[in-house]
Amino acid sequence: LEDNLMAYVENISALTDEYTFWCKAQGLKCVDAMELIHEGELNRHQNAWVVKFIDRWEAAWDREIKAEEADLQACWHREGGE
Repeated sequence: LEDNLMAYVENISALTDEYTFWCKAQGLKCVDAMELIHEGELNRHQNAWVVKFIDRWEAAWDREIKAEEADLQACWHREGGE
């Protein structure tokens, strides 16, 4: 089961689309997620969703940064770097 879950890797683009859709469906301004939390206008369920979303966003961001760094490192080695 864990392998199946790992097969679905979220990316920033997909998360952005999901967040935009969720904000509209909730009748909320589509602003930075941290802003939504700090405005204090979310109900308990909305707040929990945003907190989990932020965790997912940060994980996707970390994966994308690591992938970009690996690509740059591979390119550097191909070009004769040590």
